[in-house]
Formats: sequence, C-alpha cells, structure tokens
Amino acid sequence: MSTIRNAIHILYYLFGPFKKMLGLYLLAVIALAGLEVFRVSLVYPIINYGLDVENQHRLLDTFFDLILPGSMHPFLASALLLLLTTAFIAVFYGVVAYSGAYVFAAVRDSLDRRIFARLIGNDYSYFAAKKQGDLLYIGQGAVTESGQAINQFMECVKNSLMALLYFLFIIYLSFWLAFALVILGIIYAYLIRQQLFTRVYRNSSALNTALMQKSVAYQEFISGIKTIFITGSHSFWAEKYDAAVSKLRQAYTFVNALGKLPSIINDFLMFSVIAIGALALYISTGGDFLSYIGLFGTFMLALYRLVPTASAAQSNLTYMVQYLPALELVH
Repeated sequence: MSTIRNAIHILYYLFGPFKKMLGLYLLAVIALAGLEVFRVSLVYPIINYGLDVENQHRLLDTFFDLILPGSMHPFLASALLLLLTTAFIAVFYGVVAYSGAYVFAAVRDSLDRRIFARLIGNDYSYFAAKKQGDLLYIGQGAVTESGQAINQFMECVKNSLMALLYFLFIIYLSFWLAFALVILGIIYAYLIRQQLFTRVYRNSSALNTALMQKSVAYQEFISGIKTIFITGSHSFWAEKYDAAVSKLRQAYTFVNALGKLPSIINDFLMFSVIAIGALALYISTGGDFLSYIGLFGTFMLALYRLVPTASAAQSNLTYMVQYLPALELVH
C-alpha cells in the first residue's frame, strides 16, 4: 500500500493550492452519485407495478408511494420519472464533467509552471551533470505522465464516491448479499495489494527507464549526426536504438497486461454473485420468488452499476501507481 500512499501524498501536494475548487467538485460528484442511485432505484417500482406485485411495506415502497402521483398509473408514473431523471442526469453530468476538466486544467497548468520554474532556478552544474534526453523527459515526458496521474486521481475520486453510494444502496436491498460482497472485496483487495500494485510499480519504473534510454539514444544520435556520418557509425547507433526500443516494448507489454487484470476479475465476481444470489433466492423461497423479483432485479442493476464503477476506480489506482515514478520526478 506504500505505493498508493506515496502517489496520493504527491497528488495531495499538487492539489494543495486548489482545495476549495476540488471540494466544490467533490460536492457535485456526491450529488451526481445520489442521482445515479435514485435512477437505479426507479427500476424497483417499474418491476413491481409491471408484475402487479403486492406492496411489501418496505421503506422503498413507502417512499415511492409518497412521490408518485396518485392520479396516474404507478407503472406509467415510474417510467416517466425515470425518463425525467435520466434527462436531468445527462445535463448535470455535463456540468460535473466540465467542473472536473476545469480543476484538472488548473492543476496541470500549475504543474507545468512549477517544473519550469524549478528547472530555471538550478545552477549550470545541474544541467551539466545530466544528459539532454533526461532533462527533456523531466520537463516534458514526466510532466505529461504526471498530468495523466492527476486526471486518473480525479476519476478515481469520482468513481469511488459513486461506488460507495451504490454499495450503501445494496446494503439496504440485501444485507447478506452486501456482506458476501465485502468478504469477496477484502480477499480481492488483499490480492491486488500484495500482487498487482507492486508489480505495476516495478514494471512502470522499468518503463520509465526504458523511455529515458530511448530518448537519450535518439537525442545523442541527432546531436552527433555530423560525427556519425564522418565516422560511418550508423550501425552502432542503430543497434543502440534497437536495444532501447526492445526494452521499451517489453515494459509496455507487462504494464498494459497488468492493467487489464482488475476488470477481468471484477466481471467474474459480478456475474458470479448474481448467479449465486439467484440460486439462493430460489432455494430460500421454495420457488415462490415473484414477490421478491423487483428487489432482486434492482439489486442486479445496482450491482451491475457498482462493479464497473469500482473496476474503473481500481484501474484509476493502477494507473496512478503506474505514473508514480514520473510523479516522484516532478515532486
């Protein structure tokens, strides 16, 4: 977990001057997450009224009895409310997306200016001690990757908040299914922490090293092109560049492959829980599950929204760890 902690620590430092702006964005994300959960909950009355299932006197039933107009058929009212909610979310999502883009642009602009000011403030000995390719990577490549880490951090916050509200809604729908999700989540998080993040960080460090070696090889080739033509040393530089590119290809392969693992595992867990939940519902009700179908359908949709959101947050964390070596360079 130290890799995640280090990444968050550096990102917290970068976001320091923009705490109020970030706070407003988080409030907007929480409101959006609440609207998303409300939209999912509207499936419950649509299923129940569509199948003409008797009111179960749950809190959710009471809530919809209060907000749905009595002058209209509840099934039709639920469908219209879902349509209106979806339209409102589409507009509000655009506002939240613009707010996030604005915060990202402000932090990225600050990072660009801060790094250049730091480079300009160094003595000549600093530049003399470093290769030109390394300096180019610090001022350009590392800043670009750090900007991507900033974007991934903001997406991680958004996805984590949405996943949290979806999970709280699932707890309300079924405590035992939520408990099963927690157990699976703890096992999954332990495996991810112990196996995935350390490998991602190690391979990302190798990737950054390979990128710098490729940059240095190319820069030295361009800088010494006149001497290379005079000495006829084209083959030496071709071999040197080919070796750097080969290392880069291997590093890219490992990093990208590791980044796909969370979504694969999350899909497996999601559909396994749905299947096990359906079997448990059938067995516990002796096949008479019609009165619970609205609840289970809503649970499936909430889970179907939760897992991709949690998977996205997991991917965001993975990319943050991947970009940690670049963050450490600009911190």
